[in-house]
Amino acid sequence: MSLLAVSSLEWVLLFDVLGAVIACSVLLFIHIPRVPRTTEEVSGSFIGEMKEGYRVIVKHRLLLRLTIVMTVVAVLYIPIGTYFPLMVRNHFAKGVVEAGIVEIAFAIGLIVGASLLGVLGDRFDKIKTMAAGMMLIGVALFISGLLSPSIFYVFVVLSCLVGLSGPLFSAPFYSYIQSEIEPHLLGRVFSFVTSLSLLTVGLGLAGVFTELTSVAALFTITGVLISLNAVMAMKLK
Repeated sequence: MSLLAVSSLEWVLLFDVLGAVIACSVLLFIHIPRVPRTTEEVSGSFIGEMKEGYRVIVKHRLLLRLTIVMTVVAVLYIPIGTYFPLMVRNHFAKGVVEAGIVEIAFAIGLIVGASLLGVLGDRFDKIKTMAAGMMLIGVALFISGLLSPSIFYVFVVLSCLVGLSGPLFSAPFYSYIQSEIEPHLLGRVFSFVTSLSLLTVGLGLAGVFTELTSVAALFTITGVLISLNAVMAMKLK
């Protein structure tokens, strides 16, 4: 968004393409092991593999509960990312440059959060790390919705914390799946879990909610709901 304020749309799209090329090029240096498949494992359809992923998760009670919590948090969390610019414009009465600053702060938070996980590794319990990440997101969103329009830069800091929290609750979840599910079933389980997390119902409800109240109220209510899910995650065994 900051680039749009100082450059043309063509250059912004070019930078977007360049970023995608760099991201894809990194995969050239990553070794992905091939998991052997037998004729019994080959499913006849995409729906069949999704059903198999569901059956695998249902057999693992703790993973099933974690998946439910993660799905609820994803349905709440993913739409919020699209409402940061609206929050900047409607609540703080700022422009494109300020919206870009918030996006940059969020991206920096993501990088810092991912780096922390890379350094800490498996030193902490995965479920507790997930719960801590959810709680940090919930608190940051809750406070964001209560901020006065005159303290915009506090919102910038909170946006960074929201970004930092993302890897803290999502990466341990997928790492836990990899540690509990057999390698030849991972693709089916990941497909099922990812499909759940991308449900668009949250985006639709968020749009209706902002029309009825305000985007600041959406941040506050979402923060409360995510915090409640964090408490639930802490109690899972």
